[in-house]
Amino acid sequence: MRSPLDLLDFNSTPAFIAPSAGQYPHLWLWDACFHAIILAELRPELAARELNALFDAQLDDGMIPHVRFNPAVETSRYRPNETDWGTGGPHSGITQPPLVAPAAKIVFEKTGDKAFLKRAYPQIVRFHQWLKRVRDAADTGLVAIVHPWESGMDNSPSFDGVKDHFLKHHLPPGFEPPPRADTKRVPPEQRPTQDYYQFYWGLIRIFRETGWNPREMVKRSPCLIDDVLFNSIWARANDDLATLAWVLNKPRDQARFAAWATQTRRALGRHCWSARDGFFYSVDRRARQQIRVRTVGGLVTLYAGAATPAMAEALVEHLMDRREFYYHVGVPSTSFETVDFDSDRYWRGSIWINIHWLLSQGLMNYGYFDIAAKIMDKSHKLVEKEGYWEYYDPLNGQGLGASHFSWSTLTEIMKPKEPPPEFRMSSVVISPEEARRDDELRTLYLHPQNRRVKLTADHITSVPAVFINEVLEAIQQRPLDALGPIPEKQIRRRLRQVADITQRLIQEKRKAWPEYPRVCDLVSVAGERVFKSLKYRCEIRWTPDLHYFLRVTSPKGRVWIVDLSPSQFSWHPISRIPLLIERASLALESAVRKSGKAPLSLESLLRETQLAVQLIWAQADHSRMDRYEREAFLFGLRRHRGLVRRIMPRMLPCRPFFQSYLRWLESIQQGARRRT
Repeated sequence: MRSPLDLLDFNSTPAFIAPSAGQYPHLWLWDACFHAIILAELRPELAARELNALFDAQLDDGMIPHVRFNPAVETSRYRPNETDWGTGGPHSGITQPPLVAPAAKIVFEKTGDKAFLKRAYPQIVRFHQWLKRVRDAADTGLVAIVHPWESGMDNSPSFDGVKDHFLKHHLPPGFEPPPRADTKRVPPEQRPTQDYYQFYWGLIRIFRETGWNPREMVKRSPCLIDDVLFNSIWARANDDLATLAWVLNKPRDQARFAAWATQTRRALGRHCWSARDGFFYSVDRRARQQIRVRTVGGLVTLYAGAATPAMAEALVEHLMDRREFYYHVGVPSTSFETVDFDSDRYWRGSIWINIHWLLSQGLMNYGYFDIAAKIMDKSHKLVEKEGYWEYYDPLNGQGLGASHFSWSTLTEIMKPKEPPPEFRMSSVVISPEEARRDDELRTLYLHPQNRRVKLTADHITSVPAVFINEVLEAIQQRPLDALGPIPEKQIRRRLRQVADITQRLIQEKRKAWPEYPRVCDLVSVAGERVFKSLKYRCEIRWTPDLHYFLRVTSPKGRVWIVDLSPSQFSWHPISRIPLLIERASLALESAVRKSGKAPLSLESLLRETQLAVQLIWAQADHSRMDRYEREAFLFGLRRHRGLVRRIMPRMLPCRPFFQSYLRWLESIQQGARRRT
């Protein structure tokens, strides 16, 4: 299987990344946004290119078309092509879910590229103004779609009623769409049916008759729907655009877009929520009624923050119901209970990785970290088993649709922060320069408050005195000077050799008390004796309330970090929580020292910390803290909460997140007090 970056390179054109080089060789709106989100994490320097390609396709009135055609691709390879649309340019005449602002916010968070933001901002504003002006002319808070392709969920059963009505009342007799190109590379049973293509092309025919006049398209389209997924993304997009306006010191814009987001969330609750079913549905404007088909679109309202806590609880009940959306493979795009559920026909039941990403983000918004983590894990298993497919069978996980599909590499960024590989080693020997490459190692070994300490056997609290004496006696009885001198260039190997020997000696004595792995004080005292006996300059270092380790200096003066108990952060995972909290605290502390607005990257850092800590917390229910651990843990939490409170006034658009984060810290603190 290709690596994520290799796959993205495989699908790359000179101007953008295509969804799939074979099946979809052009630029799609929300695909490009997902690609930018992926690249912001994996290859930040290229992330802005995807959004710039969308801006290059933007029309004079502000609309961003859902497809911009690649002139290097033969027109017969994809239908409808530029000629079929007849818009007068190399693009379609409809749009897609407006994920541009969320993608731009993530790109800016990861890159800090304000020049990009200044270029992108007015383009996104124009797009939002177009949507509000044309698709929500009555100012209801909900924007309408005029074609199923605009929803992103092209042949969802939620469109069946509108489609059947169109074919019966609006399709000219004998009308047939042009020959299909989509079934040349993908089996027909995995694609929308022919009657859906009559529907799609019939709508295009109507739009061409309007001369692609946006307001006339809204008036004449038999398909006029307040789509719940589209509007969920619309609400989130306005929230994120308000945040970008704040960054750029545009208070009026900030207030306007924040108001639009609030208006849409309220409208979703007022018009799309069914109290009887405990679910959000799309609304057919022509029929003036909810389309009562349960799809993942109703769950994506969590991404928008449109659900109250009680609504969110009801949605999670649906999500975890085995009769509806819960299965070990993943979340189907349509409820299993839906009459027209189809496991392998596009959006009628199949699993989509981009929906998994939206769901996991939404679930974390409401504190359902365990369920979000399960969805992330299922996404990884699908890709590990099948590779990067367009979608997957929800019953057996088989990859379906187009192969080598770009946005399925979202799995690479859908995971909690992994500990560095050094934490799985019995001992670590690294240089300070190497420690700087990972933020957890940097926090642990290069902390600003890190200092030399004099630690003796009397200061060791992790094990009984009898075992301390046994270990230190064993160290004294094992002659290591026979190792002899070694050239400076091989010093790392010698240090690791000494560390491993020392570690084995300690492990032999630990058999009597293996259940408690956090013995950094004991191993540091033992290690110091060993290295000093070999004439190395050695000192014990202490990162306050986190860890003891050794700093060893070679005969030529090179400094090495030697840790004889890094694996405690794997064996005793709850000990990694204070490290993650302190890592975030250092970033907050740095921002507090600077004037002006705090960087948006702090929010994503805290979200990442929250997920990692919550999952460790859930997995470590059996772990107990001793008195020293608990005191250090609570001290770190208090310091962290104080920094969050200090930075919050300088992160005004993110205030709701910071308030929920503080409540979460309080729950963690309460839990720590109980684990004694």
